[in-house]
Amino acid sequence: MATSATAAVAAGTFAQVVFNDPSISIIVAGMAGGAVRWHYKKEAWRVGLGSVFVGGICAKYLGPLSIDIIEKVLTVEINDSGGNMGAFLMGLGGVAIIGLILDGVERRGKSEGSGK
Repeated sequence: MATSATAAVAAGTFAQVVFNDPSISIIVAGMAGGAVRWHYKKEAWRVGLGSVFVGGICAKYLGPLSIDIIEKVLTVEINDSGGNMGAFLMGLGGVAIIGLILDGVERRGKSEGSGK
């Protein structure tokens, strides 16, 4: 009985930390977006875990940017006071966005290196 009570307390403490710390909450939202991407794309487990991990990183550092982009594209105002919606969306599309950015940087480096 003591073991289940200890587990319940640990789970409750973990949930409190996740939902009360904005940074952790944003990272978890991004990881959830990465997990949804993994499930949708039916990727192998190694690729899927990478999507979850990268989703968390992208959410933390690029999440606010995603809301700005969506507002401009859809021409609507989005109220995301906690930042979790932007974090989730960045987790969902973060792998693709990072790929586009890195491809652009690589192309620019090649064109500058060749003198074009």
